[in-house]
Amino acid sequence: AGPAAAQHVVSLGIKGGINLATVSATVGGTELDPDSRRGAHGGFVVSYAFSRSFAIQGEALYVGKGFEPNSQVMADLDVNYVDFPLLAMFTFPIGESMLAPRVFLGPVFSWRVTCNLTVAPADTSGVTDCELDAAKVFDFGIEAGAGLKIGRGAGGLTLDVAYDYGLTNVSNAGGGDAIRNRNLMFSLGYLLPIK
Repeated sequence: AGPAAAQHVVSLGIKGGINLATVSATVGGTELDPDSRRGAHGGFVVSYAFSRSFAIQGEALYVGKGFEPNSQVMADLDVNYVDFPLLAMFTFPIGESMLAPRVFLGPVFSWRVTCNLTVAPADTSGVTDCELDAAKVFDFGIEAGAGLKIGRGAGGLTLDVAYDYGLTNVSNAGGGDAIRNRNLMFSLGYLLPIK
């Protein structure tokens, strides 16, 4: 019981990186395929490791999402969320090596903090604020990914690739319109054990 309890470790950390965000959209009965928007994300991480192989990780990240226009979609959406992923983290240590591949999966709760939609042809301002009624404030999705932890024990550097699959229709337009967030994230992080 003593050694098993000693394996339980709490770690705090930071992470950040770049995104390729877009949406799955059906508007007026037509499926749309806008271009991806390049953005960034960053924030804080807390991890509770039950063993070398399994941990629960919570995060609070500021994440840029949306999409860019193309020949089919004459609109530009720039939206930012605070994301709260809660991830089951499965790590596969390689003996006493400092390298440990890992995979993770869990729900993501999102709160929208800014939202700007530019539609062509633009009006005199060129920007429509979609914080009023056009888009929902809260979003929910599933995040899955894989990565590599560099360091012995619970701490160290982390390199991850994750995909956030939005399940909520964030459009308030009605009439069968549906817009769901999609986001591919490349992250670099660092975990520091504190207990």
